[in-house]
Amino acid sequence: RFEKFARSEKWSYKSPNAAGPAVALLEHGEFISGDEKKRLFNASDVLCFPSYYRAEATPTVILDALSHGLPVISTAWRGIPELLPEKGIEPCEIRSPSQVAERLLASLDVCNWSDYREQYISKFSLPVFLDKTAAALAEACEETASTRAKQARIVIFAHTPPPVHGQSLMVQSMLEGISKLSSSVGPGAFPLRVFHVDARLSSGIDDVGVGSPLKFIRLLRYCAEAIWHRVAHRADILYYIPAPAKATPILRDCVAMALLRPVFPKRIYQHRAMGLGLWMKSPGRTVFERAGQAATSRLLGEPNLSMVLTPAGVSDAEPFRPRRIVVVPNGKADPCPDYNEAILPARVRRFESRTAAFGKTEHRRENRDRNGPSYDMLFLGLCKRSKGLFDALETVEACRQEL
Repeated sequence: RFEKFARSEKWSYKSPNAAGPAVALLEHGEFISGDEKKRLFNASDVLCFPSYYRAEATPTVILDALSHGLPVISTAWRGIPELLPEKGIEPCEIRSPSQVAERLLASLDVCNWSDYREQYISKFSLPVFLDKTAAALAEACEETASTRAKQARIVIFAHTPPPVHGQSLMVQSMLEGISKLSSSVGPGAFPLRVFHVDARLSSGIDDVGVGSPLKFIRLLRYCAEAIWHRVAHRADILYYIPAPAKATPILRDCVAMALLRPVFPKRIYQHRAMGLGLWMKSPGRTVFERAGQAATSRLLGEPNLSMVLTPAGVSDAEPFRPRRIVVVPNGKADPCPDYNEAILPARVRRFESRTAAFGKTEHRRENRDRNGPSYDMLFLGLCKRSKGLFDALETVEACRQEL
C-alpha cells in the first residue's frame, strides 16, 4: 500500500550505497489512538515532523510529543517554532531532509526530555488551555447584549470527532472542559451558557475539504439548528472556525455567514488553520478569485473577537478587522500523569543503554555492529507529501548512511 501511495505521489528514492529503497527501515502503521498511541510515543526517541502543509498552524502531534517528553525535530513553518522549547532542537528549513538529518544526529547525545515536558505543562496543558479560552470567551461576552441576562448565551458552530484531526479534537476538549468548569461552580453560576451545533460535514478524513451536494444540505440543516438556538434560547453570540485558504471550505464559510450573520449580532472566530490572511491580502489572479476575496471580507468581517493559536496567526485575523485579537494556544489533557515515575526513568535507561553499547555520536559508526537499542524516529500524521512524510524517510536514509 505504501509503495502504491509513493508512486502516486511520484516519489522514489534509492540509497546510494544500498540496493533497497529508503523505506527498508520503515514500520508502517494504521490510525492509532489511546493506549497504542501512548505506547508508540514512549517507545520512540524523537518525533520527526518536517511539515510544510499550507494550512499548518499548531500540529496536535507536536503537543502529543511534548506531553510525553519526546524531543521534536520540525520545521520553521507557520506556528511550529512557537510550540518548541528554547533549548530544544532548532527548527529546520522546509524541504530540507539533509538539514533535518544533520540536526537529528547532533541531538543524539542530548537528553533534555524534561524541557519538552515542561513546555507542555506550562503552555499547552488542558488547564492552561481552558483557563485562557474561558477567559477570552467570557470577556468577549461581557461586551455583548446577552449580559443583560445572568449568563451569556453562545452557539458553538463546530464539529467534534469523527473525523479525527487536530481541530475536531480541540473543539471536543474545549466543550468537555467548559462543561466541567460549569459543573464545578454550580448551576447558573458559570458566566457562559453553551449550545453546541455539531456541524460535521465530512464523513471521513479523506472527505475533508471536498465539496458535494450532500454537504451543502447538511450545512443548511446545521445553520437552521443554530438559528433555532438563537430564537428558542436567545443565544446571540456565534462561535465559528473560519476555513483555511481553500476554495471549497471558503465557499462553505460564505454560505454559512450569509445565513447566520444577519441572525447573530455578535461573532467570535477561532482561527485554527493558517494561510487565510495571506490569501486575503494577495492580489487575486482572476475576477472570480477577487470576487471571492471581497465576499469573504464582507461576510466574515468585523467580528467582536478573533482568537488565534500563536502570535504568527494574528496575520490571519487582521484582514477581517476584528474589534480584538487574543492569542489562545491549543491544549490537551495530560496522557502521562505517570511521566516522572515511569516514562522518564525508562527514557534514561534506554539512553544509557544505547550510549554504553555504541558510545557517543562520533564513535557510533565504528561501533555500529554492536548490539544495543536502536534510535527510533517517529513520524505521525496524515500521509501527505506536504506533511513531511517523504522528507522524514529521506532523513532516515541520510542518518543511516552517516552512522
